[in-house]
Amino acid sequence: MNPGKLFEQDFQDSVPPEAYVYRLKDCPGWVSACTCPSGASPRFVPSNDYDYALFWRGNFWALELKSTKGVSFRYDVLRDNQRAGLLKASKIVNAGLLLNFRTAGETWYMSIGMWERLEANATKKSINIKEVRQYGYQMHGKVKVTRWTWDVRAWMGYWE
Repeated sequence: MNPGKLFEQDFQDSVPPEAYVYRLKDCPGWVSACTCPSGASPRFVPSNDYDYALFWRGNFWALELKSTKGVSFRYDVLRDNQRAGLLKASKIVNAGLLLNFRTAGETWYMSIGMWERLEANATKKSINIKEVRQYGYQMHGKVKVTRWTWDVRAWMGYWE
């Protein structure tokens, strides 16, 4: 399994049972005739606006999870539909990215609004871990041999 999917699984497994978390289903880029409704011809299926919907104690988050082995994320890591979906969601709920820096063992939340402001004022094509540390909110975690457990409860509690 690729590291990004492992991060998603570790995140989902770390959500406390009293919170509601839903992973939006990934669709393949193309749907074949056998899976299309009424045997229709194959068609392109758009991707989701974000990865997760998370609800806890009256707070709702629309989250896109990203993971890197490096120390930066390119701003174009978000597809146009993800950017638009998160911006639309941010008008009503908390919406942003969970940025996982695997080598540093750190995960940070950054609102889509902050991501957009930083990108608009950027002189480069990426955001590095130092900037994320300055403008994001850290989700602490601990590693158990090879897999992570994230303190999602403490992270969610910050927003109360």
